[in-house]
Amino acid sequence: AGPVGLTAALTLVRDGHRQIEIIDEAERRTGLSYALALHPATLDGLEKLGVAAALIARGNRIDRVALYDGAVRRAELPLGSLDRAHPFVLVVPQSEIEAVLLAALADEGVEVRWRHRLSRLGHPETGADAGVACAIDRIDADSSGYAVAHASGVVGKTFERKIPLVIGADGHASLVRRQLGIECRATGPSGTVAVFELESEESADLPENGARRELRITFAGGLRSIWWPLPGERTRLGFELQAEEGPTTADRKSTRLNSSHI
Repeated sequence: AGPVGLTAALTLVRDGHRQIEIIDEAERRTGLSYALALHPATLDGLEKLGVAAALIARGNRIDRVALYDGAVRRAELPLGSLDRAHPFVLVVPQSEIEAVLLAALADEGVEVRWRHRLSRLGHPETGADAGVACAIDRIDADSSGYAVAHASGVVGKTFERKIPLVIGADGHASLVRRQLGIECRATGPSGTVAVFELESEESADLPENGARRELRITFAGGLRSIWWPLPGERTRLGFELQAEEGPTTADRKSTRLNSSHI
């Protein structure tokens, strides 16, 4: 039930498919911004699904990309000249993207089965009764027994199902990919990026006029940093770290997003 899975489900609904189930192990949609840039081609596709206008109303439009060499501005790439229906990049938090898609699906009578996860996936069958054998776990709340309340989950029930078509939109640690034996190959060296989100309490603290419409990428010492203007008076800063400064554990995606005030 992330942006990819919800968009796939909405695409099927708009194409006339009504028997759709969406499962997600989480309790509810994300409350964090995570991935937040929608490109022109993506916006064109979302326009066909009838949700682009709602997202644009919640987002911040980026009309140009500015490139810096340290503190020196070297180049500016305008996006308005793109031959697209939406010649800009839309910055909108993933939480807002999911909210809009969930509302559109709810209007069509499609809901998410939260706290459900795929635990087993069989290979597709052939013949008149073809399908994919699946096992779906319902995750029930459980108490750890500590003096301080600590929420966790246990498998309450497992459902054996045969599904005509399964779309595995389960992210970077995809169970679907692993169970199908699809190798995930790295295309380059891994890296570490420190991400901070800042909120300004006064508009006077924001960068100069018009800067809220541009994305800034700075190259310094062989590393990159990116300044994203978010909707409202929020800003995201991402700093690429030197290899020796990053974690030495296995590659992973952190779920923590730092937030503070300017």
